[in-house]
Amino acid sequence: MEPLNTNRQNPIHMQHLIVSAVQNPAFTFDEEYGGAFVGCWIKDRTEDEAFTVAKEWLATSGWIVKSLEKQRAVSKFDYQCGEDGGQQYEQALEDGEVYVFHAWPRRPE
Repeated sequence: MEPLNTNRQNPIHMQHLIVSAVQNPAFTFDEEYGGAFVGCWIKDRTEDEAFTVAKEWLATSGWIVKSLEKQRAVSKFDYQCGEDGGQQYEQALEDGEVYVFHAWPRRPE
């Protein structure tokens, strides 16, 4: 699971990552999910750092990252052109990180 770009040394003002994750079976959850795609907005980090920050936050929340699906730099302009995620982008400017889960139910075994 490596970040997608080879230029990893410079901080990027804002990045949007999409990771695939599953719930850690060692954690107790109110509801079990089959998995999730998690949108992550990470401010002022290198590509490597942004992915590490996302993995660590998800791990402390009881999720295991399976793969990095997408990672790219984003700007306010991306969201002014109608792309979804503008609210999360703005919140990440204030908080430094935002995570949005798109989870699906666990299939009966």
